[in-house]
Amino acid sequence: MDKQKSFLSINEIFNYLKCTPGARCVSEGEEFLNAGHIILCGIKSIIESKICLYALCLQTSALTSHPHEINGSIEMEKLKNDINYKIKLVEFLCSCKAGASGRCKHVSAILIQCTRY
Repeated sequence: MDKQKSFLSINEIFNYLKCTPGARCVSEGEEFLNAGHIILCGIKSIIESKICLYALCLQTSALTSHPHEINGSIEMEKLKNDINYKIKLVEFLCSCKAGASGRCKHVSAILIQCTRY
């Protein structure tokens, strides 16, 4: 029996963030991730094909302050072969000033992390 696989594609991230690989939110998000500023990232709940994520990220301007909170949801879409899934990004929100758009560097960092693990 084949093992089920699911992947978050880089294209899905760029489409969700409405940006290109060289965009500021992507480069800053990757720097943020590489600096170890994500202190928690995990699944909050799973309801059918919808997965809700929750993450905490340190504030770069105030590392000892309360971390930013990121909430997001993804949907798992079963592909035709009934083994693999496609991940669709639905909505992400961050508690930072730019986070209401769901396209800040903190959200970008979380999405990049999802491609790594």
